[in-house]
Amino acid sequence: MRFMLDDTWFLFRPEEEVGRTVDTIDQAKSVQIVSRLLDNLDVDFSASAQQYMASPSWNDVVASAKEALSKLTDVD
Repeated sequence: MRFMLDDTWFLFRPEEEVGRTVDTIDQAKSVQIVSRLLDNLDVDFSASAQQYMASPSWNDVVASAKEALSKLTDVD
């Protein structure tokens, strides 16, 4: 969590991550969606994995992470 939200620009300026941690703006925007959903969870950063997964929005996080992974691992 800390890396995604504190140590990258994905949440507010995903274009800054192109060439740094991702290859394309499409990849950066897909990771931004995951970051936003994580940021919007009503869970404390120090919460357990079980507390994160108990959040009503957790399924949205998982679905967006799957989409981001697909874009990140798609090799032309």
